[in-house]
Amino acid sequence: IPNAPPCRFRRDPAAGRHGGRECPAKNAETMISAVYYIFLVLLCTFFMILSALALVVCYPFDKGRRVVHELSRILVRTFFAIPPRWRQRVEGLEHVDRKKSYVIVLNHNTVIDIPTLYYILLNFRWGSKGTRSKDGEIHRFKAGAFTLAREAGVEILPVVLDGTKTLIRKNAMFNWGNRITIRVLPPVPAAKVVSTETH
Repeated sequence: IPNAPPCRFRRDPAAGRHGGRECPAKNAETMISAVYYIFLVLLCTFFMILSALALVVCYPFDKGRRVVHELSRILVRTFFAIPPRWRQRVEGLEHVDRKKSYVIVLNHNTVIDIPTLYYILLNFRWGSKGTRSKDGEIHRFKAGAFTLAREAGVEILPVVLDGTKTLIRKNAMFNWGNRITIRVLPPVPAAKVVSTETH
């Protein structure tokens, strides 16, 4: 929190010694995070009800659940838009052809990866995964991604997420100055996927 007063020691008059530390900035950050968590619960509940209604009403003509997906995208945009110092940048969207289907592979770090992926303008579904990336980089692809892409006859779309791991601190409080970058890399051609041996 910018321009916040520093922590100070609290004196215990009865004991004649310092009783502990008072950190106005930390206390304010904790309070704001708690309020935002409550807001998110209410927001997610509202969109869950809205999505359930949309699923029932739109299913006869929207079996791909695009309406539900767009509602999820609106939820994500709302989540990221309200904190004024959060920033999200998307790079490499020129590699995405919305007319094509892909198997998306990303450096999975945290639960925040799930909403962040909605910034890529594709209607996707989450599937099986490998392990989480410890250093934030994409490593050797798991065989499952190639097997799935080969069976479906589609390209693999690599995506690198940077900053999702720092959005929520280890004490579960939000990092209000967080920056997230979504980098879409060139797709792995379907021909190369077919020729790749998997074990």
